[in-house]
Amino acid sequence: MNEEESKCLEQSGITFINQWPPDDDDSAATSASHTCKRKELESSDEEQTDHDLHNKINKRPHVNALQNSTLKSNDESQQYFLWAIPSIARWWRTQVAKENIVYKGVTDSVAVANTKLKRILRRSDCKLFIDETINQLQTMKQKYKCNAQYYSALASFYDVRGDYVEALRLIDTSLQIDRNASDALWLREKINRCLSATTCREKLLGEASSFQKLLNSQLNNSLPIERRSVKGLSYKEFLFQYALQAKPVIITGVVCNMTSTPWTFDHIKNIAGDKKATVKRLIPDSVEWARLESAHTMTVKEFITNIDTAGSTDDSQLLYLFDWSLPIHCPELANELTIPKYFAGDFLQRTQKGTLYHDSWPSLFIAPTGARSELHVDAFGSNFWMALFHGKKRWRMFRREDLPLLYPSYFDSLDATFDIDQSNNSQRALNLCQSRECILQPGELLFVPSGCPHRVENLEKSIAISANFVDLSNYDRVVRELEYSSMMDNESKVLLSQLKDANFFTSMNSQQVDLAWKDFKNWPIVKDSCSFDITKDNIKIRNFNPKAN
Repeated sequence: MNEEESKCLEQSGITFINQWPPDDDDSAATSASHTCKRKELESSDEEQTDHDLHNKINKRPHVNALQNSTLKSNDESQQYFLWAIPSIARWWRTQVAKENIVYKGVTDSVAVANTKLKRILRRSDCKLFIDETINQLQTMKQKYKCNAQYYSALASFYDVRGDYVEALRLIDTSLQIDRNASDALWLREKINRCLSATTCREKLLGEASSFQKLLNSQLNNSLPIERRSVKGLSYKEFLFQYALQAKPVIITGVVCNMTSTPWTFDHIKNIAGDKKATVKRLIPDSVEWARLESAHTMTVKEFITNIDTAGSTDDSQLLYLFDWSLPIHCPELANELTIPKYFAGDFLQRTQKGTLYHDSWPSLFIAPTGARSELHVDAFGSNFWMALFHGKKRWRMFRREDLPLLYPSYFDSLDATFDIDQSNNSQRALNLCQSRECILQPGELLFVPSGCPHRVENLEKSIAISANFVDLSNYDRVVRELEYSSMMDNESKVLLSQLKDANFFTSMNSQQVDLAWKDFKNWPIVKDSCSFDITKDNIKIRNFNPKAN
């Protein structure tokens, strides 16, 4: 690898297994309470890489940040034990990678470190290492029976081996000793999600076996997504009939009024052309969100100029400008926006400036024909919308309750990737799902409820923007998700504390109107000038007529 390539990869945030975890003498000791978190992002945009900013916008706390070093202690009750994933990374580096052998799909791959680690987990020598480590740890049980960290480390090995019942028993034992250990609480939730999905899927497949003939007749029988004109859809009806019912909807006739100037490829090049962006590429077995990983950095103008010449059938070579924050990277384009009334009451705008997600969205998506994001769920329980300016996108969406049937996998995050494939069991599980499909057309806006897995394919080169948001329809779900992510991340903890504050304003305005960008971002003034008559209480008793204007 030459110096220019190394610099490009460093800027894109790609890490290598032989760079992580660090040697003991290169790293700071981890605190006994496991309260450390990944490195704080610098506050100045100029000092951050584009990859860093993307991670801040799409906050996905990783447990591996807690496991980069070993704490040595003479107190057996406080002796620290390395968890499975960083242990495997260290084993690979010291026992295998130093042999200078090219291992196909690992040492010769452009994938990020965690994707490589997932591939390593499938190797027979790695499975042997896991079994040997479990046996070794089991021999220490009597000595460390009062050590919470011992049980959580052992639980992590059973977790990666897929023995979720034993992993859950061990992590519960750890929490009986230290019930406030944030990393153990986080791991318990991760294990519980894996176990719950597996148990639920097996139960549903068992119950459905006698109805297989009926299920086969339903194969690929997706429902359409309803289309509604903005002219006949009030804010109140949207909230009660769609958002609160977790029902997706396509709204027509709204996108044309969202920008002060039509957003074409030329217009975006003129306004944002000289700005740099980290583009993504699809790695089919990636553990990253939507299976998209950072490729490299280029200017927006360079990306748009070359979009017609992409023409590659290789997913890893097909680049995608994906989820690029306009408020952070290109406020000039953000200033041209008007936010539709259905999303103008976003609770994230009611948080303090600088709070996580306050300035993350809308984000820009520019894709060549064929680019796609694989099945994923948007983070922290948020709803989101996408407005399409150019091109066509094929969407396939599933209900929240279908998630276990899609074989969710939680590698190092509570945000699932999905291992649904073409095997018989996967096909049977897919038959039990109730999916919805649409081809989103230019000028249309799609609302996607929180928790709904979805996959998106670009049928033509396209321009779109999207934003995640919080309102009364998903407030409780967001709080629950943040309670888990705040165990690992201080920024999530700050956001959670604001949302749960007794003085946080959660009422909504039934007569909400579209808001120009400057008004959308100026919450106190908006609050003072409106009447907010929809509250948590009257949503529960449904004392509104959602059809009323």
